[in-house]
Amino acid sequence: MKIKYVFFDCWDTVIHYQTKEPYSELKQIYKHIKNPGSYSFEDFCLDKNKFMKDYYRDTKYDVSIEALIRFFAEYKGFEFDCTYSKVADDMVKGYEAKTIDGVEGFIDFLGSRKIHSSVLSNTVLTQKQTEWIIDKAWPNNKFDMILASSAYGVKKPSKLFFELGANKVHQKPEDCIFIGDNIFTDIVGAYKTGMEPFYFNWKKRIPTKEALDSAKRFTEFHSYRELEEILSEGEKYEF
Repeated sequence: MKIKYVFFDCWDTVIHYQTKEPYSELKQIYKHIKNPGSYSFEDFCLDKNKFMKDYYRDTKYDVSIEALIRFFAEYKGFEFDCTYSKVADDMVKGYEAKTIDGVEGFIDFLGSRKIHSSVLSNTVLTQKQTEWIIDKAWPNNKFDMILASSAYGVKKPSKLFFELGANKVHQKPEDCIFIGDNIFTDIVGAYKTGMEPFYFNWKKRIPTKEALDSAKRFTEFHSYRELEEILSEGEKYEF
């Protein structure tokens, strides 16, 4: 295969997603609730976590965190002391991120071969918020673009989201590789789109039989150094 372009998943593939302290992002939301009264922060956290768990389990499309905050507030019947947009932006300030070990060196490896790359992220954060988090963790990163599913509705494993990325960089899916840590959303989705999938299994998870049956072809690796060696062998891949 002649590799012409590389796509990455975002969270746990390019950056680690973490909070400054436990529930720091939820504290950023709760502080804006007008007169919470008997609605404690602990109850708020339980309700919000259940709401998001149900959202991720039941939906095939993504919307922005602002829309979810709006729904949750109005569903629960409380008001904020500012706009929903302000609440969402403050929530993002509760997150910290750092780059995954080896990814910066791997981008340099691609750059030395004149290969460009972009990020396709399943996220309820806006594109601007996602870019802000990545840029904060990795200033002056070399990604051509960062696509957030919340900006388009569709998300991985839908072929539409993968094809959107390929279309925007003027490449055919079969000329692209996709690197991700989720066997279903990343690897199955990339395979069904025609991209060459690379499963970044640094967590050493055992794929389910259903996932293996769906993604009939993928390459598993456990570090970016290992991936460089795989791509440098010269027998199967070229640039």
